[in-house]
Amino acid sequence: EKLVAERKKAEEEAALQAKYDGFIKSGDAALADKNFEEAKRNYQEAAKVKPQEKYPKDQLLAVAKAKEEEQARLKQEAADKQYNELIAAADDLLAKEQWDAAKAKYVVAQKVKPKESYPKDQIAKADDLKAKAEKEAKEAAIRKQYDDIIKQADNLLKLQNWDAAIEKYNAALAVLQDPYPTQKIKEAEQGKAEQATAQEQAKI
Repeated sequence: EKLVAERKKAEEEAALQAKYDGFIKSGDAALADKNFEEAKRNYQEAAKVKPQEKYPKDQLLAVAKAKEEEQARLKQEAADKQYNELIAAADDLLAKEQWDAAKAKYVVAQKVKPKESYPKDQIAKADDLKAKAEKEAKEAAIRKQYDDIIKQADNLLKLQNWDAAIEKYNAALAVLQDPYPTQKIKEAEQGKAEQATAQEQAKI
């Protein structure tokens, strides 16, 4: 009877060990596949079968840590992807001289990855380029206005319409300080004086 009892106990222990080993094997495989919930469930079952065993408890902690690390990795991966897409779009807009739209994308990229210096540098660059472009556009508009007035003034001078020409050259000077209108005013005044002298002489 003692032998029978011992054999029965040995068989029960072997069955228990097999059950435990099965859960451990399934748990290890699930953990390797990053199937964290499945791994957790198997290690919990193994711990119920053999509560005194340390391994399932250690592995439950390992599962929790691995799950946390994987979530952090996926979050970082998503942030990297979003950041790279924003930077590519912003760089493209900057190249197309769409300063404000580019700046808006860099601002969002900066929020996604606050430690990155590139978006901050590019925001400053966008501001500088915009200011430069606006200054150049303003200067070009002034130059065009000036050139248009000069063209009219030169035509009036050719027609010997002295007073109207002088008026236009003065208007050009009000738009842009340049030596040309001053020189032409002198020519017009000289032409006007010469014409007056010629007219006086013609009367004699």
